[in-house]
Amino acid sequence: MQDQIISNFIEIAVVAITAIITGVILPLISSWLKSKVNNQKWANAIDDVTVQVSNSVDYLEQTLVKQLKEDGKWNTDTQKEVLDEAVTAVMNNLSADTLKYLQENVSDMTAYITQCIESKILNSKDE
Repeated sequence: MQDQIISNFIEIAVVAITAIITGVILPLISSWLKSKVNNQKWANAIDDVTVQVSNSVDYLEQTLVKQLKEDGKWNTDTQKEVLDEAVTAVMNNLSADTLKYLQENVSDMTAYITQCIESKILNSKDE
């Protein structure tokens, strides 16, 4: 009789623990893992954008902007043209994973990249 009670108690305890694990703990672990993956994907995307923005701005500064300034042709129109070229260069050089992630998670990818470029230019002037 006592063995039966202990056996029933163990069975109930196992069922309760299993319910807690499957109903509470596994969803929490799953949610935590998803947030880590999304955070890592976002970090990778930011790293890729940062590298491409830096490379594009530095390249255009050395090749196009410098010459336009020397020729006295640097104005608001040429600034806009160079900015457009920088945006295009960044977008063309981003990895497929970054492009996909940004398309899925950023409402206006062109505006986001433009902001990154303008921020890089402003920071370059402050250095």
